[in-house]
Amino acid sequence: MLSDVELRKYYHRHIAIIPFNLENVENGIIHVTASNIAYSLKNAQDAKKIVEGNKNHSINTGNIVSNGKIIIKPGDTALIYTKESICLSRKLAGTCHNRVSMAAKGLENPGTPLLPGSSARLLIPIYNQSVEECTISVGEKIAVIMLHKLGRKASKKSTDRTKERSRTDSHIGLLKELGVEMTTEEAESIKEGQYDLKKANEEMKKDQAYTAYRNENLKKLFSQLCSPKAIIAYIIIIALSALIMPDGVIARVGLFVMILALIVAVASLLISLKNKSR
Repeated sequence: MLSDVELRKYYHRHIAIIPFNLENVENGIIHVTASNIAYSLKNAQDAKKIVEGNKNHSINTGNIVSNGKIIIKPGDTALIYTKESICLSRKLAGTCHNRVSMAAKGLENPGTPLLPGSSARLLIPIYNQSVEECTISVGEKIAVIMLHKLGRKASKKSTDRTKERSRTDSHIGLLKELGVEMTTEEAESIKEGQYDLKKANEEMKKDQAYTAYRNENLKKLFSQLCSPKAIIAYIIIIALSALIMPDGVIARVGLFVMILALIVAVASLLISLKNKSR
């Protein structure tokens, strides 16, 4: 499992989260939230049986979100699209897990894998195993994503298959088989959340929340490298390096100048990064 430090390292290279919300990323895990698109699996299955019996029905097989709420009846499974698109490179995979707050309501997420190369909004099944109706609000955290670094990069062939399965038309076909009716507007909304990693990285860099987060980290790094303790450490390193060099004033002065020039170059780079972050 990736730590929070590794997550920061892999952002906009191997991981893209669109839209980015710092409150949903903590301690090495990613929280995904409910969007305004969700369907009832039980409604779809019941309606399909009625249709197969050549009878009409008035069951809602479309979007069950109403007034920003998703109501899940006892024994029903809600198929909920996430607000976020999660895009992974061929070096990473992930697993989706239930949240304690969901379990406390009697809601269960059976868990789904995120394969290398995944690049779309997630479709999360939430099962109501309680005897009462449960409500999920749009924007509420519904699942936790844990990411893992692969021992070897996944093959392009396998990630191409993953991307094909995550295509919007593939989702529509699957939902249609289940008896769910997705509108054109809903399909377009889901399609907009489908990226390749390169495009997703570009979009993430434009995200204001991510830009603010990245700039804050750069400022912290600059402060640490230019702190009094760091400067003292640089001086000690230079002094020790000069002492262990072969005898000769020219050699020691040359080394001193070389190391000093290196420090100035690094400091200049950090100042440049700080100015860009403003």
